[in-house]
Amino acid sequence: MRIPILRFVTTVTCLVLCWAPYQAVGSSFEFVIIDAPGASYTQAYGINDSGQIVGQYSAPGISNLGFLLSGNSFTLFQIPGALSTVPLGINDSGQIVGYYSDATGIGHGFLATNVISNVPEPSSFLLLGTGLAMLVAWRRKQLAH
Repeated sequence: MRIPILRFVTTVTCLVLCWAPYQAVGSSFEFVIIDAPGASYTQAYGINDSGQIVGQYSAPGISNLGFLLSGNSFTLFQIPGALSTVPLGINDSGQIVGYYSDATGIGHGFLATNVISNVPEPSSFLLLGTGLAMLVAWRRKQLAH
């Protein structure tokens, strides 16, 4: 008689201890949907302290390419010549690690640094244009004298 009671108590205790944490933890999450533009599926694999997220996506006619989500901006990328690119993680310096399959289907690891090139802001172009216009005007004035 002791064994069935002990087994019952053990089973109930296990269920309570194993199930309770999932209910408490699950209710404290906020979920955000991440979909790369035009993708038929998107999978996120890594995030850094800045909130940048990396993963892979597939779209009709395109399979297994990488993405970097920084703020609300998606940057889609692929290792040149690769059949698939799968970024798995990103560190706080913005370096991305993952793997890719080359044209023969052989897998390789990769480390991508500076995936995103800095594009000058429109104000930088305005400043450059103003400076060039002033330089041309100054040069014409010099040639006129």
